[in-house]
Amino acid sequence: MDSFVEFVGLCVLTTQLASSNLTPRLTMQASSLRQNKVVVAIMPRVVSDPRRAERISAAPSRRINKMATPAAVHEVQGLGTEVETHTAMLIFHESEELQPVTGWTTHPLHPDGSDDWVYVELTGEQIVFNSDLSDVDITPSFNSLAIPHLGNTPLTTPYRPPGYPGAAAVFMISKGRLAACQNPVSPDGALGRVDTTLALATDRKLVITTTVPSQQKNIVLTAGAHVTAANVPIAFATMRTVTANAHNHFRVYCAMLGKQQCAWPPPPPSTSTQTDQVGACGADLAVRLADGVTPPLPAQANDFACSNTQWP
Repeated sequence: MDSFVEFVGLCVLTTQLASSNLTPRLTMQASSLRQNKVVVAIMPRVVSDPRRAERISAAPSRRINKMATPAAVHEVQGLGTEVETHTAMLIFHESEELQPVTGWTTHPLHPDGSDDWVYVELTGEQIVFNSDLSDVDITPSFNSLAIPHLGNTPLTTPYRPPGYPGAAAVFMISKGRLAACQNPVSPDGALGRVDTTLALATDRKLVITTTVPSQQKNIVLTAGAHVTAANVPIAFATMRTVTANAHNHFRVYCAMLGKQQCAWPPPPPSTSTQTDQVGACGADLAVRLADGVTPPLPAQANDFACSNTQWP
């Protein structure tokens, strides 16, 4: 039985050699990979402070190369109120827990109690998914993944190994099958957001754990679980609230590349024999606007500008 993880929102998927970027513990776990690559999903930390953004955006451009944190990337680019603060989180059904979550505090996702979705907030952890069945190597499906492409410009230092200081969360994925999926057109007519799904073969359980033994955190879910790994505005995740004047989320990707100006988002990738067919995203997803929103609202957190991306 497959378990599924859906990556939603600001997230860059890339490949790196297992021997060069993993912690010692994870390298041991991945010893069977030899020199195979792992897929690394990097969620940037996005902190919006309009007052600081407006002040810093007027600073000389030489400051751009002295960015130490993703918040600085965001601010130096002068994004202001155009990009909201994002929260990285893992969301799952409380009913699918096989044992209590350790190391993280769970919170109900929807305050109205309409479902049993809960979430944990991520604050820079490096995370792996451990399934209890053997599975295929991850790179073939990554190479055919039909999500927007950032191009060949290197990611800036905050989004590189070994520390990924600019990341709100980093996921190391060595096994499973990746595919793209697209959300419906948003109420204001914008092209739907493109997410990435990870299917993992499981028999009894899926274990989500961190790679640093001294900071061990674990989530153990039943086989067949549906998990959302999201990096979106918290109000959108918890209350389906969108902000009309804060929707240029793609500009965070420009900042991750160190670019003050860039054309984004690109058109959706075309499908071919080398790429997967982009189907519709499944229904069992926590972070999606309800159908028939009344009155219709700009749903930029749900549109193409907040899609996952691929590098290089």
